[in-house]
Amino acid sequence: MDKEAEAGGGGGGDGDGGDGVGGRGARVVAGLLARPARVLAAAAILALAATALASRLSLRTAFTELLPSRDPAVLALRRTETRVGNLNLMTVAIRSPDRAANLRYAAALTEALRRLPRSEVDLAAYHLRDLQAFFHDNRWLYAGVDDLESARDRLRREIGKRKNPLFVSVGDDARDDQALRKRLDRSPVTDRFPDGYFVRDDVAWVIVLPASDIFGEHAGEALVDAVDAFTAAHPPPSFHPAMRVQCLGPVITAIENRRAIEQDIIGVTIFCTLLVALSMILYFRQLRSVVLVVAAAALGTVIAFATGEIAFGYLNSTTAFLGSIILGNGINHPIVLLSRIRELLPPRPATASGAETTAAVRAAVAGTGRATLTAALAAAAAYLSLTLTSFRGFSQFGVMAAAGSLACWAAAYSVIPAWLVWRARAGGTPLPSRPPTSLGRLSRLLLAWSPELVAAAALITVAALFALRHFASAPFEYDFRRLRADVARTPERKMLDDNMGEVFGRWPSPIIVLADRLSQVEPIKAAILAKDSPTRPVIGQVATVYDVLPGTPEVQARKLALLGEIRRLTDDPALQTLSDKQRDDVARLRPPDNLRVLEPRDLPPLARRPFTET
Repeated sequence: MDKEAEAGGGGGGDGDGGDGVGGRGARVVAGLLARPARVLAAAAILALAATALASRLSLRTAFTELLPSRDPAVLALRRTETRVGNLNLMTVAIRSPDRAANLRYAAALTEALRRLPRSEVDLAAYHLRDLQAFFHDNRWLYAGVDDLESARDRLRREIGKRKNPLFVSVGDDARDDQALRKRLDRSPVTDRFPDGYFVRDDVAWVIVLPASDIFGEHAGEALVDAVDAFTAAHPPPSFHPAMRVQCLGPVITAIENRRAIEQDIIGVTIFCTLLVALSMILYFRQLRSVVLVVAAAALGTVIAFATGEIAFGYLNSTTAFLGSIILGNGINHPIVLLSRIRELLPPRPATASGAETTAAVRAAVAGTGRATLTAALAAAAAYLSLTLTSFRGFSQFGVMAAAGSLACWAAAYSVIPAWLVWRARAGGTPLPSRPPTSLGRLSRLLLAWSPELVAAAALITVAALFALRHFASAPFEYDFRRLRADVARTPERKMLDDNMGEVFGRWPSPIIVLADRLSQVEPIKAAILAKDSPTRPVIGQVATVYDVLPGTPEVQARKLALLGEIRRLTDDPALQTLSDKQRDDVARLRPPDNLRVLEPRDLPPLARRPFTET
């Protein structure tokens, strides 16, 4: 009893074993210490339940998950998301010196991808020959109105000459007709794809669009798995010994970013845990205290993620990294508590009796509980202030971090005292006798060099304030490409990326404007262009489905009228007096009889897909 009184007296400055947290707090502490086994069992059950909840969390890396949920622009974006499919492209590079083998493999892979469920793939192609055939069959409709008027007028003049010997024409009609025929024989994609295949040098390409919404998570992963399964079943070397197959494109970039985030979450958490453990080992100089501190902080961290599952059901790209933050801050409370307990125990803690340990724990909890709880509440309040923002990335971070701050304190002041008392009553040694590392030399050094250190701190502060000028002029980063993971690229990957750029150009990430009716498309386009500045334009291009079609229905109707006139003129009997070569030239200018106004659904899938709602 004397030793217990001495231990209690050692904590007298902490409020005589209970006053530091008030009478009610003292009773709570006494109740916890009276049944330490039950406290540890309850903590274990809570840890299992929180772990089960946290394990259900999914990761959403789309930037839209960080935006305000009720902002009008975000609501419009959500409505757009339900109507627009994924425009991110996955490309498959098939490389070997044998062009024919590359195309055979591309054809087989495309056919296999097209057999996938519609829920996985929306489009797969290794050529656009159907698109070229569409342009060729409707080439007359793709001629400009001016060209058609010129051809009509030229035929009128030729017929006029045949019917009236005194007729005089002005201009180089033959040259105009030759230029028109040349334009008719070329499609808009002929220059880039002369034979219609996606081929450049020794690489053939297959393009694939996943069947997901525009911001869908895991978009394209099923396609990558399908390509891997196909290459496993049909080894590329069986088509050519040097053949290699690799998936690229925006879909692969998104998958790589997601996997990099997942790996970073695990890596950062493990690194943080090891760093925390190492720092405590250097201080406490024994492993048992490290296990206690980490266990308490880990329990608080798991509870924070369980709170995220209950409140939100998923993690975004900011809350996913909360594990290391909560763990790094959560060890403060158990370190303070454990250090104070060590101070209150006899010089050799390993020899302390159960009564001495209980008294030291009670005094340490009473002496440090109020201060550390105040710190935990202040940190929680600071985190909760983030919930005042409308950005979900910040508000969700604030809720989970606040829960973690309080949970770490509660875990430290329940699990550690209960374990120490239970261990002491069982006859074990709750703490080893080796004292913590002393920082006396550092304190003496700081006192000896205090003027110099203050001056250095002032200089560093001034330099930091000077560097803040950058953020005063440009505080925010709006280029989301800078948020991507820095994935290393091999020389072959760089070569394939360059080849893909030469074949397909820069794959656009457009701002999508949805009309409710097809008749609104052109007025919307005109309104956007009218709003642009004529001196400093910010709009690069506004593309609608009518830019792929031969024009709006009104423009096509005008062209069909001109084509009808040209057709009637080419059938005029006066042209029978022309030479055979001249009649052949006129016959080439005769439009087909089956031309009609083309609608969006008439376009081949490859041209129709970017303008098609889900």
